[in-house]
Amino acid sequence: RAHYDTLRKFPVAEYSYPWKSWPTDFSWSVVRCEVTHIRYRFPYEKCYKSRYSDGKLRGVAAIVSLKITGVPSQSSTQLFSWPTLPFDSPSSDHSFEVTVFECHKETFIIPEFLYSWRIDGLDKAIEFNNYGVDGLRILGHETEYYEDGAEDEEYGGFRALMENILGTNEDELHFKDSGYRTIDCNISVYSAWNVAVEDAPVPAPIVPKISANAAETFERWFPKMLRLDPSVEEFLDPVDTSEYVDYLDMIEVPMCLSLIQERLSSNYYTNKRSVLADMELVKENCYKYHGDDNHLYTTATLMYENFKSMVDSFVEEGQ
Repeated sequence: RAHYDTLRKFPVAEYSYPWKSWPTDFSWSVVRCEVTHIRYRFPYEKCYKSRYSDGKLRGVAAIVSLKITGVPSQSSTQLFSWPTLPFDSPSSDHSFEVTVFECHKETFIIPEFLYSWRIDGLDKAIEFNNYGVDGLRILGHETEYYEDGAEDEEYGGFRALMENILGTNEDELHFKDSGYRTIDCNISVYSAWNVAVEDAPVPAPIVPKISANAAETFERWFPKMLRLDPSVEEFLDPVDTSEYVDYLDMIEVPMCLSLIQERLSSNYYTNKRSVLADMELVKENCYKYHGDDNHLYTTATLMYENFKSMVDSFVEEGQ
């Protein structure tokens, strides 16, 4: 419903609602995707609260464009109530969109490295335990919410003892064999992708990060661009909201060049596309606030295209 209402208020010509374009000939319970674009919108109207009247905006919706790059294997035998790794490449291209926002509901989008580690660890732990769950402990993370939507500041991780593996009790095709709410333990029922086996018999995942070489290359672009076009300095620091008093009511996620530089130096980014996404956000924010007939938007567009050209042409040594 949140995605429907958000897209109805902020329609995008090239995308339809995901349930209208989602394949129905396969029960793809879990898919591996590549993020191709992300844009931000305030939540649909009935959940919107002004940053001035409420002190802060309760949430921002991220509309994420995804391209499917992997689907559950049709050839391997599924041993448990979730797909067997690894995934196969899809037979045809398929893209769709989802809206991501903070709430107390189930997490359905997680990084691939984390999903693979949790599922692989779960599979191997059960296998090494003679295909039983007796004695297996799981780790997870919960957040408690109050009725008014305020988040409990004392939420945290939990440990639990597995008691059973359940079948997915859902009629919806794409929930079947997904692992949704199949881990029955002594305190609750959880989805397979949202828990990890304690002392799992698989190596801990390595969080992907942009290489030092890439970060240094991208950082050198900023002073070069400033020398090439001094007007780029307009985007160097955060917007002064004491001067532009309505800025935070129009711009969901502020972004500036100094923050991108800070993120590059602190290993924040996972790959070069994530750096480019922040630079595109600078341009999109400028368009939202100033429109396309403003000289600042012209500068922002040229700056983005210059940066994109540099990022696209960057190749790691040895590749």
